Amino acid sequence: MAFNILDLAKGYLTDAVISKVAGSINEDSSLVSKAIGTALPALMGGILQKGSSDSGLSSLMGLLTNNTNTSVLDNLGSVLGDKNQSEDLMVGGSSLISSLLGNNSNSIMNAVGSFVGMKNTSTASIFSFLAPVVMGILGKKVKSEGLGLSGLSSLLSSQKDIVSSALPTGLASTLGFGNMLSSGASKVSAAANSVESEVKSKNWMPLILGALAILAALFFWRSCSSDVKEAATDAKNSAIAVTDSATSVVENSASAVQDGLASLGAFFKRKLPNGMELNIPEMGVENKLIKFLDDASAPISTDKWLNFDRINFATGSSNLTEESMEQVSNISEILKAYPNVKMKIGGYTDNTGNAQGNLKLSDSRAKAVMAAIVAKGIAASRLSAEGYGDQHPVASNDTEEGRAQNRRIAVRVDAK
Repeated sequence: MAFNILDLAKGYLTDAVISKVAGSINEDSSLVSKAIGTALPALMGGILQKGSSDSGLSSLMGLLTNNTNTSVLDNLGSVLGDKNQSEDLMVGGSSLISSLLGNNSNSIMNAVGSFVGMKNTSTASIFSFLAPVVMGILGKKVKSEGLGLSGLSSLLSSQKDIVSSALPTGLASTLGFGNMLSSGASKVSAAANSVESEVKSKNWMPLILGALAILAALFFWRSCSSDVKEAATDAKNSAIAVTDSATSVVENSASAVQDGLASLGAFFKRKLPNGMELNIPEMGVENKLIKFLDDASAPISTDKWLNFDRINFATGSSNLTEESMEQVSNISEILKAYPNVKMKIGGYTDNTGNAQGNLKLSDSRAKAVMAAIVAKGIAASRLSAEGYGDQHPVASNDTEEGRAQNRRIAVRVDAK
């Protein structure tokens, strides 16, 4: 029998399970059932979109092989029946949603909520519940058949027609991946080849070809919600516009990244008490945290905060970037090696914009980092998170450099 991710997922989503989900979010069971029927293919569509790029596919494979708990599928009812386990499942699911849908998470969830007539908070909870289920099914398939990247890519491709058929008419385009589920990929590929051919005919410098490759990838994503021909035209115009400045942009960006890493010192191997070895920078938060935990004489203080140095979010949101997951993983490994440690995550902003909005954003970002750590196997009871908005600045808000320092995520140790 052919693999059908949606049918397999529905097999776990019994009436009893749906009833428990409905109770946990105070919604009617029939509405929750309708929302799940729409959210499930929408979530799978987002996963297919993520897997359509090489980097996204690699990230997805990492989540499936290292951070997916397949055992939850066998105990779904009992997990939902236990308040603590249910909360851990939802927190972990929220982190998965951030990793799977990225910057599109809010727009996809809100679109589904609007379609079924459910408030956004309840829709977000349903997505957080479904993510571990879907990833658990995919994880079982990958592990049982020993699939590599090419195997995973083929598996995902085999689900496109299934997902497309399950989505209500017109919703795929609203969600932003209508073309990805049909013939958009081949059209964009042809458009990209046309652009590249024109560039070669003008004998532009090789660097512009590299820029075009990046632009083609960006416009492939964009084409999921806009006309392919228009995207190709924009790509050609953008390529022409960057001809004179591409070299300086690339050099300046590379320099900025190198300067940021250089300020953290050299990376080295640091072995934890449980034998786990981390590759971390000398001046990074991981090394500072380990030193503090190893120093029995170092007192715990509510004023002792350490700033994360490689945690970033999509602009204006609480969605962690993929690059942030390395530091998230390192912190989770430290917590596993020091089982008595409890920590608090703090979120901060600069003073630009509305103070109440900044407070809300900082809180959601702190909680997003906590959720990501919990998703790595750390009990939620060992962590807490709070946003402080523009309170407690560490630099002047009068300069961009100072504001950048104030926009931060920090951690303090509450028990060791």
